[in-house]
Amino acid sequence: GSVAALAVLFLVGFFVYLYALSYPSETHAQTAMFKNFVYQLGEGTAPVAPSTTSASGKVTTLAEGTPVAVLNIPEIGLRDVVVVDGTTSRDLARGPGHVRASALPGQEGVSFIYGKAATYGAPFAHLMRLNRGDRFTVTTGQGTATYVAESFGTSKKPAPADAANRVVLETAAPGIWPSSAVQVSADLVSAPQPNP
Repeated sequence: GSVAALAVLFLVGFFVYLYALSYPSETHAQTAMFKNFVYQLGEGTAPVAPSTTSASGKVTTLAEGTPVAVLNIPEIGLRDVVVVDGTTSRDLARGPGHVRASALPGQEGVSFIYGKAATYGAPFAHLMRLNRGDRFTVTTGQGTATYVAESFGTSKKPAPADAANRVVLETAAPGIWPSSAVQVSADLVSAPQPNP
């Protein structure tokens, strides 16, 4: 009986943490990252590539979880949300995550950004409220890129690719136990930056 009671208590505590206490943790991380990233933008030291090569030929790889962009989507209430490089559970607990194998937002090519829908600040909770034609911006070390939402999809039927330079925003489908993902594909309408 006491084992069952402990198991129930553990499950209740786990869900309370995920759906109530994870929000302050993500907010704290976002506040600290935003201050640091704005400073890097001002100094011109914000990362613009997954790895850099020094004059001596030494290659330095961007650490997973490093802030790489600031996302603003007014239509769904996202303002100054820091995007980190990487999509592990630890990365997504701090904010939306950039898929490391894809281009950075604003660059030539396709960029993928994943975000939580229900926990850790739930930055993409209202992602599917976007409409075709809605504009949003992403700021990186290369400047501010403007995107226009063009198509919508799921993990089973991905959003159609409308342009060579775009960003795909993805999150879990609504529900307690989502079995798929939903996504928005947005075309880059500002000038693309080079992809180092």
